[in-house]
Amino acid sequence: MTKRLNPNNDTLTVTVETESGDISLTIKDIEDQILFEETTLASGNYEIDVTGDVIIKIIATKHKGSFDIQ
Repeated sequence: MTKRLNPNNDTLTVTVETESGDISLTIKDIEDQILFEETTLASGNYEIDVTGDVIIKIIATKHKGSFDIQ
């Protein structure tokens, strides 16, 4: 899934809880520069600095758990 977001502030908080499977995340700015990329996210919280609109790509492979971006 790929989605374009306009965050309310300069930091995105990503929260991941993985019971099984894999989840990967790529966050790019609108000029296609990678701001964050992780192919196998471990459970935890990630703080990502952003400026302006961002493009988020999530790939989940048999992922069981939760995922949230704020």
